[in-house]
Amino acid sequence: MMSHYFRQIFSYGDYTSFGIHELPLYKDEYGDKLSSLLKSSEWQKDPDNALFKHLKDHMNMTVILCTREQQLLDDIKISSEKLFSKLSHYCQ
Repeated sequence: MMSHYFRQIFSYGDYTSFGIHELPLYKDEYGDKLSSLLKSSEWQKDPDNALFKHLKDHMNMTVILCTREQQLLDDIKISSEKLFSKLSHYCQ
């Protein structure tokens, strides 16, 4: 169930509407002629737009996942420090 939700959140079916061609990194690759065929929908200005809502979901899940990953890494670090302190006197 959860993996289906993640796949749904992290997949974008419509990169053209997203405006990938407008990103500075790629804009020059498209050129003026091709860019003129790919007009911006300016979805980012409309909070009711489906893409806007999708991106908010993506952002929220990314923050949650990164926070959880940081918690796990912190737990691993604490566990490894405890183990190191227990074993270090054997490695003299």
